[in-house]
Amino acid sequence: MITTDTICAIATPPGSGAIAVIRISGPDTFPVIEKVFEPKKAGLNISEAKGYTILFGNIINPPPPPTPLPHPTAAATATATDSTATATATDI
Repeated sequence: MITTDTICAIATPPGSGAIAVIRISGPDTFPVIEKVFEPKKAGLNISEAKGYTILFGNIINPPPPPTPLPHPTAAATATATDSTATATATDI
């Protein structure tokens, strides 16, 4: 099976250990790693590392991307009457 997906998986067994190994492969490997891997050695660019080497660092939780602003022409209205509610949107 040939795939163009970028995939990752934990490669260490469950339980306590000194290190954890995460395998990742696919066309977007380096862009994904550069978002979540913080090398122990400052200034190291992981995409420039030599092959068949081990790099030590931490997996971080990067901040989420900014939320896009609503479309400037979008308008929404909502009304509630007694126990019924209606909502309409225009120009979306």
